[in-house]
This record gives sequence, structure tokens and C-alpha cells, in this order.
Amino acid sequence: MGRYGELGQRIVELVQDLPPSEVERLAAQLGTLPSSDAGTLSSTIKRSLPPGHDGVREALLGAWARQVPRPTPSELALAVEAAGLADESRRQRQLVELVWSGPAPHMSMLRRTEQALIEVLDRAQREVWLVSFAAYDVPEVKRSLERACARGVHVSLLLESKESSDGKVTFDAADVLKSVMGTGAALFEWPLANRPRNEKGMHGSLHAKSCVADRGTLLVSSANLTAHAFDLNMEFGVLVRGGDLPAQFALHLDWLVESGTIARVEFEP
Repeated sequence: MGRYGELGQRIVELVQDLPPSEVERLAAQLGTLPSSDAGTLSSTIKRSLPPGHDGVREALLGAWARQVPRPTPSELALAVEAAGLADESRRQRQLVELVWSGPAPHMSMLRRTEQALIEVLDRAQREVWLVSFAAYDVPEVKRSLERACARGVHVSLLLESKESSDGKVTFDAADVLKSVMGTGAALFEWPLANRPRNEKGMHGSLHAKSCVADRGTLLVSSANLTAHAFDLNMEFGVLVRGGDLPAQFALHLDWLVESGTIARVEFEP
């Protein structure tokens, strides 16, 4: 990628947002394009990207237009394929750590839940999805999310609310994180009308607690975003770096948005 400078970096960012099968498909499509037409390149790349990633596509096209000499579609295809192979090698070097809140022996090797979450947030460069059932009294997490927004990271929050939970929670998690929405984060909810119900009429709950950053790091934990979960409770989770799992989870969240299963909420301070 050194040959292409900025364009090479944009290609790397592009393939990091795609599963390996989509990288291969995109490279094959680029290789068959008859000419270096910006409109054709744009539509070809757009078909391969998940929703909400127009910025990645536009950045790549801008870098391609500034590259001298401008690469042909075949040359772009080879660059995408090479970047995909390199990213696949990176993903295969998966690292998994255990994350814990609660009593632990001196010099425990287990990471603390809050520490692991803040590390994931502070290292994010492009996008973050944070999912939680409850949020309360987590100032360090709020500050980390605000820092991410200030760096230009696209932050999305999927949170439970009083209305959508039909009273299962007594306060909106978004109210606790309203300062984060004020710095540009997007708020999503699972509308009550979209939730399955059993034969007794009981509906599902948003019990997931997770955070995925840049489609390359995933934290899954039993802990809500609360001081009790971080400092008092016994909570357990895993932190996954690399491998396919972070991207798979991010793609599932993309599907939840695209299918209308979860909906964006216009937050009013």
C-alpha cells in the first residue's frame, strides 16, 4: 500500500469495514469495470458497503481522484485484494481476554470491566457501537464517549428506555448519557412494537451489554453501565481483539438498523 499513500490508507479502511467474502466480491467487480469512471466506481463500492459508511466511500474516491497517476479499476482491484488478505491475516491473530467485576485475588490477571470498556472507547478511530440495558452513574464512561465524539468517531448508542421497555426500567439510559448525544452520538432504541411476545403477552427486553469499535474489537459483558456493575456486583465478560467476531457483531447491528428492527431516536436535551 506504500505506493498509493493516502489512497492506500483509504483502501485499508474500506476493507476493515467488510467481511472477507465481500472484499473478494468487490475486488472481482472492480476488476471487470471497463473504465475509470468516478460514478461507476462510486456505485460499485457503495453496493459492497454496509449502511452508514458513505464517508468511507467518499474518502476513498477523493483519494483516488487525487492520486497521480490515477489507478485503473484493475489496479484498484489488486490493491483491494492485497489489503483484504492483509486484513484477514490480522483478523486471524485473534486475542481474547477475560473481563471481571467483583472480588478478585491480589495481582489478578483478569481485566476490570470499566477499565476494558474505556480502553476500547479510547482506542476507537472510526466507529463505536455501545449497547446496554441500563446506564447510571458512569462519569468515566461518559467522558470516554465524549472524547471519542470529539475525535470524529461515529458513536452509536443502543439503549433501553422507560417507554420501549414498557416499565421494565424506571429511567431512560439516554438521560444519563445526554451529554454524549450533545457531542454528536446517535441514539437508537428497540421500539416496543417491534419486540416479540410470548403466549402471555410478555415482550422481549434489550438485555445485551456490549461494545464494538472499528469492527476489530469487541467487549461482551454481563455488566450494565452502572457503578454497581463496575464496583459492587460480580460481572463477567470477554474482550476480543481481531478475528472475525467483532466484524460479525457490527454487521448484525447494521442489519438491525437496515431492517428497521431498531430505530434512531431524535434526542431532546
